[in-house]
Amino acid sequence: MSVLLKMMGSLQLKKMNPKKVYDLLISLKKPLVAHNVLMDILILLNNFEGFLPNKYYDFKKLTSKLFPVIFDTKHICYNIRKSIPGEKLWDNTDLKSLFEYFKNGTGRHLAMLSPAIKIQADKDDYFDKYHEAGWDSFCAGYIFIRMAFLKIHEEHPKSKVFMPVELLNGVEVYRNKLNVIRGSINHINLEGEDPESIRPPWFVVELNKSKKLNLKELNSTLSAYGNVEIKPLSWIGHKAIVAVDNYASAKSMLRGLQGNSKFKVQQYSFLKHSPIARVVLWGGVTLTGAAVLWLMQRKLSR
Repeated sequence: MSVLLKMMGSLQLKKMNPKKVYDLLISLKKPLVAHNVLMDILILLNNFEGFLPNKYYDFKKLTSKLFPVIFDTKHICYNIRKSIPGEKLWDNTDLKSLFEYFKNGTGRHLAMLSPAIKIQADKDDYFDKYHEAGWDSFCAGYIFIRMAFLKIHEEHPKSKVFMPVELLNGVEVYRNKLNVIRGSINHINLEGEDPESIRPPWFVVELNKSKKLNLKELNSTLSAYGNVEIKPLSWIGHKAIVAVDNYASAKSMLRGLQGNSKFKVQQYSFLKHSPIARVVLWGGVTLTGAAVLWLMQRKLSR
């Protein structure tokens, strides 16, 4: 649960009406800044609009109407990382890690004259309260400003002081693009066509001796190569389909399992591995065979 949902929960605890805050957000049409916000948008629509559209296109249309400008700091961080030297890059992309990176770590000194950001509050009451709405909201806004400055500062004289509207314009290219976790695409575009998939293909892993897979053991083995998603592929349980985050993880997994005495891995093929495709193909073969026998019988009976 991220900032938006936590904020609504906090309001309920204080016996305030979250629907009024939701309506205010919609009426003001202010830019919405959040970290990894897609699921929050879905839950907000389902709870406060009373439904989720049946069609994907209608979901994008409704979201754009209610929230015309959304900046997802998770999506932004994935894109600006290309301009940061590897030895100075952040280790993780969760909200806490990014905030600490930009507040007290290497990220604080990546660009000269980065805006000063202060919070006027008692440190004991508000600081370092991760997973609480107020603090997480501050952290999301903080890293947004830092990343927006990083995006545009090299295009202008070093002494230039940027106005807030210039920072927003500098990250306009990321507007209404919401991060997708472990999907076939890395983000959705609320204002147009979604990007082409850059994810690696799926893989099928099975035991060399055709025994039932221990999914926990398999997950432990494959997690050494990066983030993985594992789903049983056959009812017998001796095969599993595996999705990995990126091509580097895919190559690492293939190298690591090459010649493995226990597991064998191959690229997923719909025709070869899908139970539905196999049923259709065998059904086609059966029908074709039956048709051939029927024709032969007719010919012989003449």
